[in-house]
Amino acid sequence: MASFTVKLFFSSHPIKRKKNKGLIHSVYFSKIHPIKNLLRLVQAWSLSKKLKNFKLSILGEIDDVNYFNKINTIIKNSKNISFLGKIKKNKILNLSIYDVFILPSKSENFGLVVLEALNAGLYLILNKSLPWKDLTKNKFACFINFNTHNLENKILHIEKNKKFLLSKTLHKKKITYLTSNYDWKVISQQYISEYKKLFF
Repeated sequence: MASFTVKLFFSSHPIKRKKNKGLIHSVYFSKIHPIKNLLRLVQAWSLSKKLKNFKLSILGEIDDVNYFNKINTIIKNSKNISFLGKIKKNKILNLSIYDVFILPSKSENFGLVVLEALNAGLYLILNKSLPWKDLTKNKFACFINFNTHNLENKILHIEKNKKFLLSKTLHKKKITYLTSNYDWKVISQQYISEYKKLFF
């Protein structure tokens, strides 16, 4: 059966994104738990000399206090990494002020945050172990093994090509992709089809 378990709503029109005048600004948005691999991201980012002028913001609910304390120790010693807590409402609007969404998670059951980041118009850097490889076809995302070298290469590549990767044209394509594949009308038909196979 298709692995869709939530009702999704996406704007049929891209929201107006705020353009960052400086270097691209990246964000991690998910719960803070070992399975999400955030510690690895923070370690790799903090060790990079090439990324010292690039900002990384962390948004999410602390699910494991001990794990977060390890992360927070690094954040306190880093000028370009900040923890901002969890988003309580208007997630898409809040995410739209960033340029790049980074998810180092070891695994994901569904990955609603990935779809929300796309809806907000962000470019995605995802763990190589995650699904959604079709996102690379339209240059919506890239997949990497999380280490300092790979992060540097991708962030610098995005900065160099941000005119295209963060363009209004590509944002519109992301909305089309979402509404074509993850709109509730599409998902509900998949449910109906699977139920018919089981019960009729």
